[in-house]
Amino acid sequence: MSPCWNEADDSDEAQEATIRSFAKSFKIRTDRVLKIFAGLRQDIERLLDIGFDDGAITLRIKLACDAAEVYGLDQNDERIRAGKQKGIKAFKCDVNKDPYPFPNDYFDAIFAGEVLEHMNDPDHFFEEIHRILRRRGTLVLTTPNLAAWHNRIALMLGFQPFGLDNSWRDANAGKMYDFSHHPGLAARYKSQTKIVAANNRHQKLYTPRALKSILGAYDFHILQCQGYPYPVLGKRYLAFNATELIMDRLGAGNGIIISCYKK
Repeated sequence: MSPCWNEADDSDEAQEATIRSFAKSFKIRTDRVLKIFAGLRQDIERLLDIGFDDGAITLRIKLACDAAEVYGLDQNDERIRAGKQKGIKAFKCDVNKDPYPFPNDYFDAIFAGEVLEHMNDPDHFFEEIHRILRRRGTLVLTTPNLAAWHNRIALMLGFQPFGLDNSWRDANAGKMYDFSHHPGLAARYKSQTKIVAANNRHQKLYTPRALKSILGAYDFHILQCQGYPYPVLGKRYLAFNATELIMDRLGAGNGIIISCYKK
């Protein structure tokens, strides 16, 4: 989530602040995920990272839980090559629709960071995860929070929730701010248009309550549900940041981190 900027914010300074804000939020989220994996009370023989990007976080998770082998799934050929160079057993797979290329009960732990919101068929996703994760195996998910306080305010004022794209051609339809014109967020869009790049499209958003319910329907037991904030750097955002930190503790922050095990 990002606050509303005005035209004067479209500058190198604003771009740098936005990038640093994303980096800080990413670090908070990553540190909380690593803490979960470091605290697992089980031997991890095989670890899977779904949507592993460049593999850097994947390797940190591997170290945190002392996994013997680490695997990855992604659609991008360049990421597959990069992952293999890092020692990740990487496989190309469209996790929206392809069968995941592993036998039943294969993994001891699975991580899917910021993946679920890109799924147009989450049931396929959960069915395959349930199939390839062994009994008592751990699943950790992170995803944006539909029930975040800023989304609630947007809805009360008649705007679309942040981070939910109802149109690929005009992803900012009905939102408070045209994010395609902000320099720090331009990478999400195609050539400064309002068209969201395919790999950045958010198909669905979830509340913590909904995600717990779905996981329960697929026979997962919830271990922990927490959030992660989106701190915005800059003195003018002190009130926003104070609110975000409070709401994060109340379960209404920017994102969701949930850990569970297969019954």
